[in-house]
Amino acid sequence: MCGRAEEGAAELREALRLGADEATVYSSMRAVYDDAGEKEKAGECRLKAESAGSRSLKIARARERMDEGRPAEALKEAGRALQLDPDDAEANTIKGAALARMGRFRASIKPLQKAALARPDSAHAHIHLGESLASDGDSEGALRHFEAAVRLEPGDAGGTAARATCWPAWEGSGRPTRRTSAPPAWRLPGRPMPTWPWR
Repeated sequence: MCGRAEEGAAELREALRLGADEATVYSSMRAVYDDAGEKEKAGECRLKAESAGSRSLKIARARERMDEGRPAEALKEAGRALQLDPDDAEANTIKGAALARMGRFRASIKPLQKAALARPDSAHAHIHLGESLASDGDSEGALRHFEAAVRLEPGDAGGTAARATCWPAWEGSGRPTRRTSAPPAWRLPGRPMPTWPWR
């Protein structure tokens, strides 16, 4: 029975690797180990399922707070989720986006870099990181991340708007000229900060 339990657990770990919900996978693994009589492993899976469920709930709350336009509350919820898993890409994206919405661009860079490294396929992490880098004066870094966002989601209005807002004049190569790379357009007098969707 032990071999069958490990086989089932291996299949579930693969589902987890492919993006399945952690709480569901660990609950299923717990059932597999319970059926095999492996109480210690079942207990570990129960704890992981509870932690993942709690983290998912905190992330969902943080997402709701951002949707409601309450970034300070979203920041608190994302922080609680990050206490359970400091490397969670979605929680780091929300934390960085909340900090950026509060005007704390320099503080938002680190969690957004962490999110972009953990999930290089996340256009939103790249958009927010680009926004923060541009506001901090790193137009070259910002451009790299805006271009990554556009590559990942070519039809995404957020990435396109961010790129167009920051660099209104382009050379034929598609790279900003020295004169257009700084300062970002929204830092110019009379220009409002862009309001692309946070996610």
